[in-house]
Formats: sequence, C-alpha cells, structure tokens
Amino acid sequence: LGDPLPFSERPISNRHFVTPVPLQAQSQTIIYLRIQSENTLIVPLRFWTREAFYQIGQRNLIGQGLYFGVLLVMVLYNLFIYVSVRHRSYLYYAGAVAAVGLFMAALQGIGFQYLWPDLPWINNRILILSVAIYGVCAAAFTLSLLYLKSKSPPHYRMVRAVAWLFIMVGGSVFVVAYEYAVIFAGVVCILSAVSGVLAGRATLRKGQIQARYLILANITILISGLIFIANKSGIMSLNWLTANILPVGFMFLVVLFSFALADRINQERRQKFAARNQALRNEQRAHDEHERFLRAQYEAKVEELNANRKLHEQRADSRAKSEFLATMSH
Repeated sequence: LGDPLPFSERPISNRHFVTPVPLQAQSQTIIYLRIQSENTLIVPLRFWTREAFYQIGQRNLIGQGLYFGVLLVMVLYNLFIYVSVRHRSYLYYAGAVAAVGLFMAALQGIGFQYLWPDLPWINNRILILSVAIYGVCAAAFTLSLLYLKSKSPPHYRMVRAVAWLFIMVGGSVFVVAYEYAVIFAGVVCILSAVSGVLAGRATLRKGQIQARYLILANITILISGLIFIANKSGIMSLNWLTANILPVGFMFLVVLFSFALADRINQERRQKFAARNQALRNEQRAHDEHERFLRAQYEAKVEELNANRKLHEQRADSRAKSEFLATMSH
C-alpha cells in the first residue's frame, strides 16, 4: 500500500489505505507494520468488521458527494454568470472554488480513486498545484473585489507579490523534495491569509463594505490551516475537529467569498442607481435652466417689441401733430 503504487493494486477499492486482516476467534494475533513517508504522517489505525466498514463508508460517501456537489454547483453557476456579464471576479471565484475542490479531492483520496487512479506520480503533486492555483485565483479575486490598484496601491503590490509566491509554489513541486514544497506552500498560505486580512481592513476603512466578508474568510482559513498544520505536526491530537477543520474551513471560505462578491455587485448596482438618479436630476436641472433661459429670452423679446411699438406709436403721433400744425399754419 502507498501513494507510489497505482490505485488498482490496493486490495480493497477505497480512498483510504484498507487491507483485510483475517483473525481467528478466541485467538491472539501480532501484526507488524512498516510505515514510511516523506511528509508528516498520521496513522489512525482502526479495525472494522466488513459489515460495519461498508456501512460507515456509505454514510461518508454521501457526505463527500454533498460536499463536492456544492463546490461543483458554485463553480458552474459562477462560470455561467461570468459568461453572461463578463465580470472577471466571477471567473476568479470559480477558479478558486475549483482549486479548493481539487485540493480536497486529492487530500481525501477521492481524486486518486476516481480521477487519476493510474497516475500515482501526480497524486502528491496535485496537492501543491491545487494550492498554487487557489492562491493565484484568490489573490486575483481580492485585487478585483477590493479595487486595490486604485484604493490601496501598497496592498495591491503586497497581494500581487503573494500571487507570484504561489506561482513559485506550483513550480517548486517539480524541482525540490515534496516535504520542502509542502513547507513552502504552508508558509505562503499563511502569508496569503494575512495579506487578505490587511488588504480587507485597509479598504474597509475606505468604504468597501464587501471587504468585511473577505476579512472573515481569510481569518477562517488561517485558523483552519493552523489547526490542520498543528494536527499534522503532532501538536494537536486527531479528533473530529482536527480531522474535519480544513474542509469545513474551506466551505466557510467559499460561502464568505460568495457573500463578498454579492455585496460588491449590490454596491455597484446601488452606485449605478445613485449615478442614474443624479444624472436624471442634473438633466432636470439643466432642462429647468434652459426653460428659464427661454422664458427670459421670450420676456426680453416681448419687452423689446412693446418698446418698439410704443416708440413707433410715439413717432406716428409726433408725425401726425407735425402734419396738423403744418396744415393749420397754411
């Protein structure tokens, strides 16, 4: 059993390392295990009867199906919106969620079981590559969501630098030992979460209210990641929380990212609505000014005509008087 071997060589087709152990009733059996790994390794040994094993496996499979189903729906839905509105934030969000799904599929063993069973060499690398893809997409999502280039240039440069670090993480899996690539990826993930919190805090002060969801998302994934690392390092014992903290944290991140995106779109709509109302008010004001101008011109013209008429009448009266006086003098 092991990652270097094709999935088809496992004695039981399961995402976990499962092997049948024949035991005789009312007897003692000594089992020796030899375990070796390039990375941290937790071996929570459990013995199951065949019936109990398949029952618990069925329940877990339903939960996994729901989890990955939600991720798939979010990816397809946001890709559809991106095609409709051509807003890049939707594309970055879909990429980040797809990377989360790929990472969890590799981590849970589902990817090796169903997606690349005959490619054991990619099984470990896909973990690091999916982290790199997620980091780049999350950084691009942050830049687009918070308008960092115009709102906060220093944080814009910081988040871009983190994105380049994630690109280096993706390349490191092909040039350094896996254990070092994992450490590098973990450090960059922590930097990514911290930079997301700092960028969100800076833009929240400038009125970008969608940043509050981004701050919560990065804090959530930071705490989840630290608990996960503590568990894998042996600092925290294995229990339900440490075993499920990462998928739960990622699900919260996906939801909070979605809230942030929806809040940003609503804010843009409110701004467009306010701008449209302001434009209508300006247009009405200009129309009123134009009407006043025309009315003033009309009144001035009327006054000019009245003045000309009076002047003409005065001249006519004066001419008539002159003619009358001339007639009387003769």
